[in-house]
Amino acid sequence: MIRGKTIRLRTVRETDLDRLYILLTDIAHRGDFVPLHIPSEAMFKRQFHETGFWSEDYGRFLIVDATEEIVGSIWFFKSIPYFDGLEIGYVVCDPQHREQGIMTEALSLCADYLFQSTKMHRVQLLIAEGNIASERVAEQCGFTYEGTARQAMFARGRHHDMKLYSLLRHEVDTCLPSRLFPPASR
Repeated sequence: MIRGKTIRLRTVRETDLDRLYILLTDIAHRGDFVPLHIPSEAMFKRQFHETGFWSEDYGRFLIVDATEEIVGSIWFFKSIPYFDGLEIGYVVCDPQHREQGIMTEALSLCADYLFQSTKMHRVQLLIAEGNIASERVAEQCGFTYEGTARQAMFARGRHHDMKLYSLLRHEVDTCLPSRLFPPASR
């Protein structure tokens, strides 16, 4: 478990599956920028039983509050095989938990964890054009805007431009708002 100031990141437990499936497949609460794809419940649970939603190139954390309520999920994955990095995706499951700094804290903790537990050199985010809240999260966590992938994602009946943000290993000490472990003194 990774502890932040207001939230914690933890891996998915078998006892979370029913609640998590409901939260992740509730289209009404997904927000305007999350694709509408819904996996079957059987496939969702099979993936958990085969991998625990964790492997060398993929992992899913739950974002939970002090009462262990699931408020969101953040995951990382290898999106481009020849990149020395991982992509991060995230979602706050209920609109009542949005705009409270939860995702800024979760992204900071997740990125820091990845840099401290893997050798990869970069983490990146792809954010739908117009998703101002996610752009703000990226910027608050020190990610740099690199450019736009035109019409790269299909969601809600149309193609969306995706903005690419990244954070490099050598930028972590000065960019992330909080660290799991302070940098070693030199």
